[in-house]
Amino acid sequence: MLVFLLLIATAFADIAPEDDYVEECTMEYMIDGGSECESCTNSMGEDQNSEACVALEEQGLVKQCQTYGASFWTEIWCADGKGIDTTKEETETGCNAAGVAALVPPLLIALIGLRRRERPEE
Repeated sequence: MLVFLLLIATAFADIAPEDDYVEECTMEYMIDGGSECESCTNSMGEDQNSEACVALEEQGLVKQCQTYGASFWTEIWCADGKGIDTTKEETETGCNAAGVAALVPPLLIALIGLRRRERPEE
């Protein structure tokens, strides 16, 4: 049972970027354009907007980018700039293919164990 719970927990973890990944959403990169910028951290929480990020939007800043991450990330908001399209429909959250694949082996093991218990011993 413990193994099953550990496998489920990994299904919701962020997947690390590829080895050659270079983060382009950095404060240094955004400030290079001469704009006044602030950053905030965000996550896939219930409302998907941290109070800090909402406060930056209320100050009139525009979201420029967000760092790599599916569960947790950093957003950079600037006074000037074109920003990113934040009006597009929210994507559905849930298990990705890796998460579903991680659930298959423990579920099969549990199913086989249940079937063995149901068989009458001879």
